[in-house]
Amino acid sequence: MTQPPRQPEPPSAQIAASIYLEPGFYLVELVPKGPLVAAMVTHNEADGWFAACGGETDGPTHEPWGSRLMEKIAIWGKRSTGDEYQFQEARRAWAILYKPDEVAANPRRAINLDKLVPF
Repeated sequence: MTQPPRQPEPPSAQIAASIYLEPGFYLVELVPKGPLVAAMVTHNEADGWFAACGGETDGPTHEPWGSRLMEKIAIWGKRSTGDEYQFQEARRAWAILYKPDEVAANPRRAINLDKLVPF
């Protein structure tokens, strides 16, 4: 009796096996050519994994690969600090209120250098 051909794993599962996500603070681009956005990943045994990035939240999930946001943080994120996270979140909140066209207020919009206001 022959076995059916094995189905390849989805790319995200292959990546998940090779990258380890640690709880902490990160900077990540949510879109290509977008701004670096502060992200926070937490984990506890009771609730699981939780991520917050650019005003979005994901979780809780029981594995760190339970959402696209956590995968993006694990693959493209650069380690950061809690102080940087707080600064970026405060900057984003200020920009949403007072300068909605600023890059910090729109983390999912690519940066267009032709439309940036000069200093």
